[in-house]
Amino acid sequence: MLYGLFGLFLAPIAGSQQQSRAETGWYETSEYDVEVAGLPLELDGLTILHLTDIHQSTVINRDRLMELRAHIEQLQVDAIAVTGDLTYHSTDMSDLQDFFHDLPDRYPVLLVMGNHDYWDGGIPTLQPLLDEGIHLLCNDCFYLERDGARFIIAGLDNVWEEMDDLKGLLGRLPGEGPAMLMVHEPDVADQCAATGRFFLQISGHSHGGQICLPGGFAPVLPWMGQKYYRGYHLVDGMMVYTCRGIGMSKPFIRVNCRPEIVLYHFHPGAKPGFHPVAAGQITT
Repeated sequence: MLYGLFGLFLAPIAGSQQQSRAETGWYETSEYDVEVAGLPLELDGLTILHLTDIHQSTVINRDRLMELRAHIEQLQVDAIAVTGDLTYHSTDMSDLQDFFHDLPDRYPVLLVMGNHDYWDGGIPTLQPLLDEGIHLLCNDCFYLERDGARFIIAGLDNVWEEMDDLKGLLGRLPGEGPAMLMVHEPDVADQCAATGRFFLQISGHSHGGQICLPGGFAPVLPWMGQKYYRGYHLVDGMMVYTCRGIGMSKPFIRVNCRPEIVLYHFHPGAKPGFHPVAAGQITT
């Protein structure tokens, strides 16, 4: 209801309702060099693609997904990290199966659960995607290996549905080595940063606000996505990036908030560093 009211109010600012709907197809690829203290030299240049909030729907349908996949296939990555909300009031995984088909044969595809994933049936609904080879991280971790060095990726389960177990996750992590955290809701960053165990948290959930005033202010934001709802933050020494994501919730428009995918290129550094590589590339 609130999104609908704001959509009607902000459409003239965006130029027209038609333009705001067109914005849903202007995927922006944001790209960053990330400096990580203690990163082994063997992992210099490791690249992870971040996808989130795909929200398969009548708008983010098979045609839109396959257009995005064609763009992704042109990228050089070592893994794909998906921070939840694949679904939007749907249990049909066929379009998402086509989107992810054989990608896990090329590189690891890692997933944490979003609130909509649980609301739409949970792990049984997502099983066809897991059968494609996607790794689901429910308070668990995964290792990317290169030349004998390990890059640790931790996955915290959904906070909204109270499935998260930060203490248990920490117990499963090795005692040392840089660890990146995947979690759907960005505002858990305060608790995660306080552990001192993660150099970077990547999240989604908020859609970057989806419908924003000029300057990026978002009038409507979800619970656990109100503090760190968009872009880069440094929280108690831990870097945090909240991706605007691909899909939407109703009214299925975006205003001043283009869909986004993110590339992270990791490099050894003396202290945390997060640097844009170039202006975001727009794919229509």
